[in-house]
Amino acid sequence: MNSPIEPENTPLPPHQHPEPPMTSDAQIPVVNSEELLQGQRQVVIKHGESLYRLLLTKSGKLILQK
Repeated sequence: MNSPIEPENTPLPPHQHPEPPMTSDAQIPVVNSEELLQGQRQVVIKHGESLYRLLLTKSGKLILQK
């Protein structure tokens, strides 16, 4: 089965991303995905004792896997 996810060390192409949408509630922080991914296609997020993988697909979508 072919996966739409590229290898984790493949650098991201330069893109012009629009500003994240403003929220009506100033209490909700907005984090840019580029800050999380730091130029990679995936990053592991530790939440409590669980590990999650945040993946960027070739089409620019995000997938969160446990």
